[in-house]
Parts: sequence; structure tokens; C-alpha cells
Amino acid sequence: MTSVASLTRGLLLGMLGFFAGSLTAQEEGPRTMLRFLAVGNTPPFEGEWIDGVLHEVEAPPGSIPPRRLVVERRGAEDEENEEVGQVTLKLGRLSQTVELKSAKPGVLQLREKEASEPWAEARIPGGGEFLVLLRRAGKGGKWDEVEVQVVRHEPTAGSLRFVNATARPLAIVLDEKRIALRSGKIWDTRLGPGKVAAFQLGWPDGNGGLDRVLSRSLEQGSGERTLVILSEADREDARMKLKVTELRSAVRKRLPPGADAG
Repeated sequence: MTSVASLTRGLLLGMLGFFAGSLTAQEEGPRTMLRFLAVGNTPPFEGEWIDGVLHEVEAPPGSIPPRRLVVERRGAEDEENEEVGQVTLKLGRLSQTVELKSAKPGVLQLREKEASEPWAEARIPGGGEFLVLLRRAGKGGKWDEVEVQVVRHEPTAGSLRFVNATARPLAIVLDEKRIALRSGKIWDTRLGPGKVAAFQLGWPDGNGGLDRVLSRSLEQGSGERTLVILSEADREDARMKLKVTELRSAVRKRLPPGADAG
């Protein structure tokens, strides 16, 4: 009798544990992962000689994006903003990852630590990995005003992704492939490990040809992915009309929750 009672109690406890775990998983749900990337031209180098050593002079205000930012989820009218992380911005480099524990869509605000007003806002769809692109509004302008583009960013190993962050269509020639990529759109393709692909970029000339702006090559190693951001030069004295930001990274296998990474 005792063994039957113990068995029944064990089964009940196991079922309770199972349902509790299921409820917890449902409450947590899918999460949202964000990284931020500022694209644009760096200011001209300025330096001064001190004791025979050339030191770089700090960039003029507004010529580069704010260095450190607080990321907040905007609250409702009667609610305060919720801080969800802090990031460091540097032109052409991905920020740290900010993880939102909810997949609920919403508006994020980026704010300098000592400022009361937000520097930029981004509307996040929620549920997945996203890249938030930041670029200054207007050529020759300052980083006081920015344009924001949110891109879903879940490429796999061997993937090659182009993002048109300009205000006009672009023409891309990759080996034998010819693509007209509209403003704000993405083109995903593949690039095998160790393979070198010839890449040309420009604007369609209206006659089926290409008003070429630049030519270069692209390659990536095994287990890597490449992200290519195409934006317009934002400095009046820029030598090239287009700015290409190329980011290669290794794709790491995701472990299930609770698994030991070793």
C-alpha cells in the first residue's frame, strides 16, 4: 500500500513539474535579440604634435555618433520607459547584443546617458534577431539627426546578404548575377567557402546598363556569413559616392536552454 501511495505521489509531482515547466516556457516565449550598427563616413583625421609625438585630436561634435547609449523600451502614456540594456556605438562596428525577454512588438529609444530626450527611435517587430541600422540624415549633416532601418538578421553559414540603405535603387553584379535592389530592401544569396566572387556596384542607367561606382571582390571562410550594408556617402568631400560596410562573422551553433557549452 505504501509503495502504491509513493508511486502515485511521485507521478503527481512529476506531472506538476511538467506543467510548471510548460507554463514557464510559455511565459518566457520567443525572445528578441538586437544589435546596432552605425554606418557612414568617418571624419577626416586631425592631429597635433606634442613632444614630437602625433596625437589624434578628438572628432568635432556631431561628426560621429554618440559613443555610449542607453536602450529603453518606450512605455505607454502613463508608464515610464523600461531600460533594457546599454550599447557602445562605433562607425562600421556591430554593437553588443541587447536581449528583450519578450517577443512583443514595440518602440525602442536610444538615449545618451545624461540626456533626457531620446537620440533615436526604432520600431521593433519582435520575436527573432534584428539589426538596427543608424545613419545620419543628410549629406554633410551632423549625427544629431538620424535615420533608422530595422532589418531581420538571422543568416546562416555560407550566406551573403546585401542591404540597400540608400534612398534610391542600386544595381549589383555578383559574378554572373545581376540584381536591381530597391531602397530599403535585402538580397540574400550564397557564397561558398574559399570562393572569391567579383562584385560591382552602381546605379541603373535607365538603359539596362550599370553606372558603375565601384568594383571589388568578396570571399568568406567555412562556417562564416557576410553582411554587406550599402549606404550613400554622408560627407561632402567623400571620394566615393557609395559607402560599403562589409561584416564577416563566424556562425556559432545555438545550444538549447540549459545545455552545457563545454
